[in-house]
Amino acid sequence: MEVVEISHEARDVYLIPQNFVDTGTILGGTVKLRNAVEAAMLAVGSAVPLFYLPLAFNIRLMIVIAVSVPLGVFGVVGIGGDSLTQFVAHWSRFMKRRRIVTPTPQGNLEANRHRHLRFISNPDRPRPIAEQMKNAAKLAEADRGSEAPAPQRRQPDRGDR
Repeated sequence: MEVVEISHEARDVYLIPQNFVDTGTILGGTVKLRNAVEAAMLAVGSAVPLFYLPLAFNIRLMIVIAVSVPLGVFGVVGIGGDSLTQFVAHWSRFMKRRRIVTPTPQGNLEANRHRHLRFISNPDRPRPIAEQMKNAAKLAEADRGSEAPAPQRRQPDRGDR
């Protein structure tokens, strides 16, 4: 009889990142291509006219850096996870389709009739705390009767020991 040796091979485990098959991204999947194109358009579009300002070169360069770099970063980041053009499209669609719902008095009364009837006809309606406290005091007075005086409040110990 022959002894068969079972080998326990150690297998390499490779973790596949979530963005492995993401297309349309650059810089290792950190920036979407659409956002990068929008950022480049914003940065270049603002830098070119600023270079034609009638100022010294170093002042023009500082102005371009102060304006174009934040616009480029804003273009890369986007708004709420969307690119700037997607956000503008969503905002314009919302503005075009928005509605203001104003119920008519008759419709409002019909919609809330069950609430009005419950509060008008229900004697066990929710009452304010002050009213509940007054009722509880009256009931406690009735339970004690007129012969028993109300309990006196104890004075705190003043340390006269």
